[in-house]
Amino acid sequence: MKFLLHYLLTAFVLGAIIWFGVPVVKARAAGMQPVTEEPAPTAFDEPREPSADNGRQPSTAIDSYRRTAPEAAVAPAPAPTPAPAPAPAQPTTSLAEYAPGQEPRQASYDGPRYDWGILMRAAQAYTLEGSPRMELPGGTVVEKMSERRTKSGDMMLICRIRDNRRWQEGFVFHSADVVQFQGPFAFAPKKASDQIIDYFTKLDLREKRMAAIREEHLRQNPYFETYQEAARAYKEFQQRAKELTARRDAAVGAERSRLIRELEAMKSQQPRLRAEFQKAEIPYKQWKKQHGDGTDEINADPVVEKLDGEIKALYEEVAEMVPGL
Repeated sequence: MKFLLHYLLTAFVLGAIIWFGVPVVKARAAGMQPVTEEPAPTAFDEPREPSADNGRQPSTAIDSYRRTAPEAAVAPAPAPTPAPAPAPAQPTTSLAEYAPGQEPRQASYDGPRYDWGILMRAAQAYTLEGSPRMELPGGTVVEKMSERRTKSGDMMLICRIRDNRRWQEGFVFHSADVVQFQGPFAFAPKKASDQIIDYFTKLDLREKRMAAIREEHLRQNPYFETYQEAARAYKEFQQRAKELTARRDAAVGAERSRLIRELEAMKSQQPRLRAEFQKAEIPYKQWKKQHGDGTDEINADPVVEKLDGEIKALYEEVAEMVPGL
């Protein structure tokens, strides 16, 4: 009887093991993971991406939402915004766009925007400190960098000059010696600016040629050297007296007293220098009256004649660009 009870109990236990344990063993042997129950979503839950389930079919509406809604709700990736097309390069001004003769002297220019000008005649240039520097010929191209007035009220132009296609700074001119134009020289119409330069250059050459002929004629005067020396001495004396007088008027104390004494001493020299000048001047002028001043030689000179014709040919067009010429 005991044996029978023991046998039945054993058979029952083995049957239970076989009934409940075999499916788990087979599932694990096939490599499948057990499905874990997910908590029910709340009103604040966000849809989540479905986990891998090896093809398990959704069992509820919520389960289906979790698996399909996120994919449907994801907006398609926006198309890449095309890069803006580069702005078209601004066309550079072609010389062909200018009327004939109006092309600028330089096709492109990024230098300073000074106003340019021309020396109308041979002109004395000064340093920035006011000392005489050199005389420059008419037709010299300048650019005005700034300007200032002297104590006497004269307008002076601080310029750079164009020398052999290079600019040199530090030149000061009286404004009366310069005809000015707006804008830098690089922007000047080439044909017009060449005409203006040519005109004033030829005027200066003509003046220099005439002066040379006149001096050569006057050197034939036997009293020329004596007259020149006496005239130079008297002129230098007058200039020295003028300078000392200006210094005396501005000085005080001992310096003023010294300058007064120096001017008093100069007074004794003035009658002698004036008498020597007048003595040399009388025969010089008498010879000049009899033989002329060289005008006849100037009128007969072929160089002067040629320059006169070239200047006359340029005058009409240049006069339209230079008022008051």
